[in-house]
Amino acid sequence: MWLPVFCQKNFFYGLYRFQKIRQTGLLLTILFLTTACNTQNLSNGESESLQGSISVWVEMPPSLTKEQESEYQEPNQAVLAKTTEAFTDIYPHVKIFLKFFSSKQFWQSLELQSKRGSAPDLILISSIAKIPHLVRIGALQSLSDKQIDQSQFRPEALGYIQYQGKAYGLPMYLSTQVLCYNKDKVETPAKTLADLINQARQGYSVGIPSGFLETLWGAGISSDQLLSDRGQIMLTQSDQWMRWLEWLKQAQIEPNVVVSNNFPALVNAFIEKRLAYLVCSSEWIAEFNTTFDRDTLGITLLPSITNQPGTPLLWASVLLFNRASNAEQSQLALKLAHFITKAEQQAQLEMIIPIISTNKYAALNSKLFPIRSVILEQSKTAIPINLDVVEKVDFIQNHAQTIYQQVLKGEITPEIAVDQLNEMMSHPSMREK
Repeated sequence: MWLPVFCQKNFFYGLYRFQKIRQTGLLLTILFLTTACNTQNLSNGESESLQGSISVWVEMPPSLTKEQESEYQEPNQAVLAKTTEAFTDIYPHVKIFLKFFSSKQFWQSLELQSKRGSAPDLILISSIAKIPHLVRIGALQSLSDKQIDQSQFRPEALGYIQYQGKAYGLPMYLSTQVLCYNKDKVETPAKTLADLINQARQGYSVGIPSGFLETLWGAGISSDQLLSDRGQIMLTQSDQWMRWLEWLKQAQIEPNVVVSNNFPALVNAFIEKRLAYLVCSSEWIAEFNTTFDRDTLGITLLPSITNQPGTPLLWASVLLFNRASNAEQSQLALKLAHFITKAEQQAQLEMIIPIISTNKYAALNSKLFPIRSVILEQSKTAIPINLDVVEKVDFIQNHAQTIYQQVLKGEITPEIAVDQLNEMMSHPSMREK
């Protein structure tokens, strides 16, 4: 009878006591307690009746190098493995086969297995722009209103599972950009763009990814400035975006500012402590946690622009269901997906890895988890993208990079870039997206 009382009153105290333990050790402690607490609420009949086996495939973020994939996989695989173990502790007659893939391997294998009708039962993907393609080739099972309780999820998360009026999965977690910094180098983190440049001139090196979508955070735009109601890209009509391009052009002239579209190189430079600051994806922080001491890695909000907060894009990882799975496997996959996205499980995951929970009822103690708290705060000004327009945004990302880099290299002006982007977006292939 002690266990329910312990779960209710002593969980966070125990978590506080174990904060200095290595990340994986803390993970085991948290998930042991979570599993024990969850098991208390199940009847023997319910846990015994569920049985069978399912396969789960996980796509790692596409921007990682092979070395970074290894660094990413270790903590994330430990988290998901222990989460699935928590599920099978409750349902002992269920077997789950979990497999991680690089993004390239993932899509090659998924396409091949889908054609054979033997794809995995549950799929966790990061490349959400490919979900519409999976729908069109008939690889995904849609969900009815009875199969998903949309009221438990953050509204912006639902746009990543709904395509042309149907839901095709459950949102697993969200990610965005924040400002990472090395506390050994930086005493007071920059709050504005002016602060960032001033500190760079004092010798604090700054890394800024220069990809088209990766730099939208400084344009001071909002979701209605990025996309119209009909899904048309409105960015080229924004004077703020052109001013932001000019700022980037000037910033990269500064001796201690590195503006680059080589993301792996920027990540390595930050890990090797050659950069004091890095505009980083929240997904990179799991890797940073394995190389930085707990008191060295700092996370803060993106620098503001004339009192306007940073506006990065909001991305999602989504759990999808294979249409070829039989009824038993589909039921198990749905049960596991619901388990992972419950408020209780999301809260535990959020404590261990730097994610943004999709479940709006998942509570997080900001004093115990300041890094997660900053990421959550940043997500409030982030711009969500929905599946109905994600292919259009992806098309622009892929085809605008050359134009964008030409601006940063001084080969063309922002005004010419806007004209070229407008011409590109009026192309028939763009209208088909």
